[in-house]
Amino acid sequence: MIGRITINGLQVDCIIGCLPSERTTPQRLRLDLWVDVETDPAADSDTLSDALDYTAVAEQATFILQEARFQLLESAARMLLRHLLMPPAPGERRPEVITAGVTLTKSGVFPHGASPQLTLSAAADAMTWTETAQPWGTRHTVDTSRRVRLERLSIAPGQTAPDETETTLRLTRAEPEDVTQWRSRLQVIHAEEAPAQ
Repeated sequence: MIGRITINGLQVDCIIGCLPSERTTPQRLRLDLWVDVETDPAADSDTLSDALDYTAVAEQATFILQEARFQLLESAARMLLRHLLMPPAPGERRPEVITAGVTLTKSGVFPHGASPQLTLSAAADAMTWTETAQPWGTRHTVDTSRRVRLERLSIAPGQTAPDETETTLRLTRAEPEDVTQWRSRLQVIHAEEAPAQ
């Protein structure tokens, strides 16, 4: 069976906006998201390893919003949606997402409580991602805008990837020093620090 899992009302304080004051002072964004996944494996086993770990999804979405420092809701929503729709990384605990949607609401913009909001949705089979083989595994470009790029690094067993940066989030449960398992992480790269690909 296909089930829809939703996370509503996730509040994230992040840099978002184009005005000079918005580039230095975090603002509150509300994130609502949904994903459609096959639920029978989780229902049959009744174990988290076969289910979508919504705590991990919320942690990943928060990481992307806080680290990317978006100017526009459009850039933020697209990057979040593309990340949700990616196939799981090797060793990542979650089913494949079939379709997904995100809604971002920016508070405090207009008087009297009005808020701008953007909703995007898409199907995974309509997406493509750039995959680059590396000596240590694979590098997937999740999404790129003029100012920021989100990558997923998947490090093969026995291999060592480039050093982690401050803008890195581990996706898999394997400890960094455990080289017997695939290890994956997200990293945000800003245009001013992005190396040529």
